[in-house]
Amino acid sequence: MAIMSLTMLPDLPDLPVPRAAFLLYTCQGRLLATVHPLRATRSGQSVIGAGRPLTHRDLHGWLATLADQTPVDDTVWLPNTLLARGRDFSVWWRRAHIAPIWFLLHGERFGFRVPWPPLVFVARGRDLWCAALARNGRPQPNTMLCHAPLMNVNAHGAVCLGNAEPPPEGAITALPAWEATVCDTHFSHVSHDRTLMLAGQERIGTETHFAFWQRLDGAAHFPSAALASFHRTLSAWVEEIVQ
Repeated sequence: MAIMSLTMLPDLPDLPVPRAAFLLYTCQGRLLATVHPLRATRSGQSVIGAGRPLTHRDLHGWLATLADQTPVDDTVWLPNTLLARGRDFSVWWRRAHIAPIWFLLHGERFGFRVPWPPLVFVARGRDLWCAALARNGRPQPNTMLCHAPLMNVNAHGAVCLGNAEPPPEGAITALPAWEATVCDTHFSHVSHDRTLMLAGQERIGTETHFAFWQRLDGAAHFPSAALASFHRTLSAWVEEIVQ
């Protein structure tokens, strides 16, 4: 259906069929809208019916019709790992698990099978952040976070993606692909010196960090005592990122 912006209707083969009317109001600086059914009388006039608030679903449906497109089903099934979702960001977590970890140091590739701690991710636009959890359970907004015990993640949790191609923005189905940019990468260097909390080690360098993961090869559980406090709750960290 083409959108017509003419001052007069052109000659049409059939009489137009009334569909709906939209009324706009302003209240305290806000714009409100209602949608009303229309019906044609015997005399050919249109009568407006009782209205109801216009929803986003209504608006998308009418715009799709005007654009001559079939309205799409906007039902989205949310994964149980999703913690929060905003207009341009997603927050989710990943349970502790055993999987390979890869390193590329001094031009040589290393791989170990290790226990990963539970992680929390925030994706916004084309950027990713990562932190760790001390307990393997779904975090709450007031849950205290730990630094991700990983290379290529800075002191604020921002992930250096290198030449990895970020997944499509805003797609719920892209969360595993975002995780892969961290969990399937080849770590190369520490981005700050508090990635771990190790006895006798005030600052953690790349070699010390690598040796820690090498010792975990074949272990069953990640030592939570090695996690360094992030001194932030989950909600405070997310607000820092999205503000």
